[in-house]
Amino acid sequence: MPVPEARIVVLDTDCDPLDLIFAANSLCADPLSESVSVDDLLQCVQRGGVAAEMGARALNIRLGRKTDEQITPEDIIVDPSFWRRYIAGRG
Repeated sequence: MPVPEARIVVLDTDCDPLDLIFAANSLCADPLSESVSVDDLLQCVQRGGVAAEMGARALNIRLGRKTDEQITPEDIIVDPSFWRRYIAGRG
């Protein structure tokens, strides 16, 4: 799914759950991509479920908190307020 379409799907609270997973995958597949913003990744976290886990993994990498090899299950933090505080603290 193209990134512009994925952004629309992630924001659509009535979207099909499978479409949400495809959209989150498109946004989170390359956490360092310049075509995807931190806000895009945070939107995935806010949606919950699998999308949130994908977003948390991507945010860890994008923000330099952990590398893909360092991420453990405990690092997959799906609480959007945690990420907002973390981002604000980097400020």
